[in-house]
Amino acid sequence: MSTGLRPPIVQVVGYKNSGKTRLVRELVARFAADGLRVGTAKHHGHADDLDVPETDTALHRAAGACAVAIASLGLSAVWESRELSLAELVDRMPPCDLVIAEGFKTADYPKWVLLRDESDVPLIAQVTQVVGVSAWFDYAHPSLPVRPLADYDGIAQAVREAILRGR
Repeated sequence: MSTGLRPPIVQVVGYKNSGKTRLVRELVARFAADGLRVGTAKHHGHADDLDVPETDTALHRAAGACAVAIASLGLSAVWESRELSLAELVDRMPPCDLVIAEGFKTADYPKWVLLRDESDVPLIAQVTQVVGVSAWFDYAHPSLPVRPLADYDGIAQAVREAILRGR
């Protein structure tokens, strides 16, 4: 249960098939290679079929996450029969240095936003605490860092900087 000290939480948000799981896996691998204990949390839009082979959470574990949590509309890992908030999931994790959350768009933690096409751009204004953006198309933002989707090292560095700034 909670020790009262929640680790930094960074969210990866975007619409379906925007590359969220791949980015989470790449970030977990990089931070774990730096010696951090990285947990992941995934918002799951289905009421059943949690953590079956080749699902996102199984891929998170395979990437090296020290803990994996998942929430869905009807069932959440930690096996409560209600949807847990991101904070509740993190509070139930074993000690971690960092938690990378896939989804949970309405949670209020620093977010890296993925844009699959131009119709996704409004997402940036719909979520809070955006610290950076990656797009599948040419995109520039006037005040946020924008990194190519495959620039996992650059995204990881930008996430590190956001954590250090306390965002």
